[in-house]
Amino acid sequence: MSERNTGSSAEPATCGAEGASGASVTAAKVTRRHNPPPPGAPTYRELVNPWLAVGVTCAVVALAAALGAVWRARNGRGRSGAAQRFAPGSLPGLDALAPGATLVQFSTEYCASCPATRRHLGRIARERGGVEHLDVDLTSRPELASALRILQTPTVFVLDGAGRLVRRFGGAPRREELTAVLDELVPLPEWSL
Repeated sequence: MSERNTGSSAEPATCGAEGASGASVTAAKVTRRHNPPPPGAPTYRELVNPWLAVGVTCAVVALAAALGAVWRARNGRGRSGAAQRFAPGSLPGLDALAPGATLVQFSTEYCASCPATRRHLGRIARERGGVEHLDVDLTSRPELASALRILQTPTVFVLDGAGRLVRRFGGAPRREELTAVLDELVPLPEWSL
């Protein structure tokens, strides 16, 4: 028969079941890990106002949505160049400038949208005469990225025939904006039928 521990005796309680060796299994004494709160102390529900928690959560979600909207509105938009000029050889792979425009794409090995941007810019360069596309990998060139203040990839520079930075796109350039810049530099020939 098993003994029952009521907390007053020093002997541990034993179970009625016997182990494979025939010895009684002894139950461990259960203790509390934390002391109970003192009488009159506020409970968790009294400390945290549920409406305040809901309000803070909604404010964080609204702030994240606003920041995402601003980022999305600015991503792919062109900014005017900062009067920078690039001579042949000043950038890796820039051996010569195209007579109309040179599209210089800065990308990294882990960039998700860089391959699609590379295909898009390559197609534009093939379709328009006088436009060349150059892809510069910044993965092993962090000093170049900091010197040119490139904070995201892809970043696309549009250089004119003299090497002047005409437009700078952070992110994949928007088609209509890039087309407008290239129309100024390299107008498409008007075909008459």
